[in-house]
Amino acid sequence: MNYAVGLYLTYPQYDSGRNLIISETEYNADFTNEDKQPELKISKLAYNYWKTNIYTNELTFTQLDNHYIIEQFLESDIMSSHPGYDRVIKMCMLELSALQYCMANNTADIEYMSTSDMDRIKSNLEIMCDYLANYDKYQKFVPRLREFEVSIGYLRNQLYFISTATNYR
Repeated sequence: MNYAVGLYLTYPQYDSGRNLIISETEYNADFTNEDKQPELKISKLAYNYWKTNIYTNELTFTQLDNHYIIEQFLESDIMSSHPGYDRVIKMCMLELSALQYCMANNTADIEYMSTSDMDRIKSNLEIMCDYLANYDKYQKFVPRLREFEVSIGYLRNQLYFISTATNYR
C-alpha cells in the first residue's frame, strides 16, 4: 500500500462499536444543527479492513497518480480548514477502499457489508458533496465523489446477487 494512502486511511480512529472518534469541537466547527448530519459509523467490513490491512500492510514510498482522489485531498487544505469534513471524507474513503479490496481479493468478506451500510455510505457521500460544492476550492472533488455515490448505489442493488452467488448469505 502506498505510504500516503496508508497514513490517510490510518489517521481517523474508530472505537470498538465502529464509530468515528471525533472531538465535539472538530465536529461542531463544520456541522451545524440545521445541516444534514453524516452518520459517523463504519461497516464491519471497513472496520475489519482498517484493523487488519491498514496497520499490517507494508507501506511503500511510491508516487501516487495526481488524479488519485486521496492524493488530491492530501494536497488540499481541507484537513486544516475543515477537520470535520476531512474526517468524514476519510471515513468514506476507508469504506470504498475496503469494498474495493473485498471485491478484488476476498469476496467472502462481503458478508460483513449490509445494504444499510451501503445506504449510510451513499448518504455520507451525498452530504459531503453538498458541503464541498459550497466552496470553490473543493468543487473539483464533487464529480468524483458523485461517481462513488452512484457506484455504491449500483453495488448496493447487486449485493444480494453477489452474496448469494458466492453463498455468503
